[in-house]
Amino acid sequence: MEEREVVVTTREVEARLVPSGTEIMIPANAFISITQSLGGTYTVAVNGNMARIEGQDADALGKQPQVSSFDIPQDGSVNEDQLWEALGNCYDPEIPVSVVEMGLIYNCSLEKDPEFGNHVKITMTLTAAGCGMGPVIAQDVKTKLEHVPNVDKVTVEITFDPLWSKEMLSDEAKLELILPQLMNLKPRGIREHLRLPDVVAVSGIDNEALLQRLANRIDSDAVAAGQ
Repeated sequence: MEEREVVVTTREVEARLVPSGTEIMIPANAFISITQSLGGTYTVAVNGNMARIEGQDADALGKQPQVSSFDIPQDGSVNEDQLWEALGNCYDPEIPVSVVEMGLIYNCSLEKDPEFGNHVKITMTLTAAGCGMGPVIAQDVKTKLEHVPNVDKVTVEITFDPLWSKEMLSDEAKLELILPQLMNLKPRGIREHLRLPDVVAVSGIDNEALLQRLANRIDSDAVAAGQ
């Protein structure tokens, strides 16, 4: 399991409370805990609250900003695999799962627009209609896609038709979400006490390869913890 990292802010930095999305300013020389650092953004614990700090402010945490690196098609085209790679680097601030694995991306299309050039159109949803972090996640999607070579314009539309449900999670996402729940069980001898049908029932994962990865993760985490 990922451990928290305590850092001291090197300067004042803007953040947004999770899940309300309210803007706050974290002062310089503040002790904060980084609870998640994926896709170039940071989820931190500060004064009993959870907040998200964007990648361009990584220096305030003593970190280097993440730089996207894509091969540039010389014919001016857009590589659609790169679009999905960029989307896969957009993460929910509360859990280590990308918006793609969460099933939040309903459609990703590329159009050759006579006015705007290579126009990427995204239709996506949120886990809840009242999610205060919705505009932040949508902006993250837009920003990351704008860094894909030869993309000229990105439009992101949020819809709630259909409403998001847990059935939209990929098996990879289910694995990440179920692991903390399983690790709350008695760690020693966990493999002996977990029955495969029970894991399938709890996680919804019916994929032998992924279940083996889950078992290996549990074992490696237990060994790392000296159990």
